[in-house]
Amino acid sequence: RGPTTLQLDQRMQQQQQEIQNIRQQQQQEMHDVPTTKFQVINERHEQIEQILEQRNQALERQILSEEMPHNRIPTSGQPCVYEASEEEVALKNLAKDVYVHFTLLIDYISYGINYLISLILNNFFGYPEPSKVHIATPTFHPAVLITGASVGVGKDVALNLARKGYTVFAAVNKVEDFQSLLGQFKSFKNENNGTLRCIVMDMANRKAMQKTYHTIRHDIGRDIPFVGLINVATTVIYLPLEVASDAAIHDSFETNLFGVIYLTKLFLPLLRESRGRVINVGSISSLSSASSMAIYAASKAALKALTRTWRQEVRSMGVNMVLIEPGFSTSSPYHENLQHVSPRTLETYDTQFKIVGKLFDEVVDAANPPGIVTDAIVHALTSKFPKSTYYVGMDSKSLALLNWLLGERISDAIQAKIFGF
Repeated sequence: RGPTTLQLDQRMQQQQQEIQNIRQQQQQEMHDVPTTKFQVINERHEQIEQILEQRNQALERQILSEEMPHNRIPTSGQPCVYEASEEEVALKNLAKDVYVHFTLLIDYISYGINYLISLILNNFFGYPEPSKVHIATPTFHPAVLITGASVGVGKDVALNLARKGYTVFAAVNKVEDFQSLLGQFKSFKNENNGTLRCIVMDMANRKAMQKTYHTIRHDIGRDIPFVGLINVATTVIYLPLEVASDAAIHDSFETNLFGVIYLTKLFLPLLRESRGRVINVGSISSLSSASSMAIYAASKAALKALTRTWRQEVRSMGVNMVLIEPGFSTSSPYHENLQHVSPRTLETYDTQFKIVGKLFDEVVDAANPPGIVTDAIVHALTSKFPKSTYYVGMDSKSLALLNWLLGERISDAIQAKIFGF
């Protein structure tokens, strides 16, 4: 196991004592010898000093390496960078796997409870009515449109449904994103004969949305039903309201709300024909937001209200609208959003920027994997009795519960304690 820290400290003290003794000896020699030999002794003294300094540094590095065996001990002038061992990486991955499986277990328990309650209510009161289910098979390939398929949750959902046998229209920002997506899809076994098709579309471009609608309608014809619109595309803006430009606010609402409204209106006729579903991906921030999240949280809160109200309007037509509210899964880099802030205003919010930016960086590093959200979306698309709202991830469930139990005032006080302002 090597020497203990106490033993290493004792060795360090011994080295320091040796250095002190040698220095005293050299000083005595310098007083005892003639002046003509002073230069020679001085050179010898410098050489010994260098040797002792090297021994001192080597011992310090040994202490560091034995106390923290997985550090890369730097040479002179280099920063010390921590490198996790294979055991630590494996342990971290194991913790993530346990978290994912535990979260999915909680989700499946809630799905089962929701199904039983819905079934009982349907048998006794005739409500809720079961939704029509379109399950893909090797010979049946219903179509879905997924926005925001370039990265993150949207990309994961597109791959998952295509592997299950669906005809997936993946809306991406640019063709290069789809090429990457298609490359991943081809690496899987396509046992259910699903397909992945590219749609280049901007949620702020109405003409692009119209083109998407006509393209999909032409491609599927009458043989393939269009059964699902999955709105994943999101613009994340983390800025205090005072420093946020009108353009930033408009861009966020254009993607997160207005684009969803316009696209859903385009595809509702096809969804009525198939008795399909609209799945909107919101955020738990609509219920419990934090500093600098006002723009993002407001757009998601509006999407939440929109989904709940629209669901009531189209329910009798056989169209089901579902809201997915994940915790932190993916997010835009916080610091990139400060480039247009004036120096004077930036100075005013300097403390908040630093604290919030650091906290968000840490949260993003520990964010939920996309697969958890994908699992909820697949259930919402294929279940006979889908839930109206899915709180995805333990952070989302916890925040929803705490907000319900404690109320906004106490939640705000807790956040103030965490953020420090």
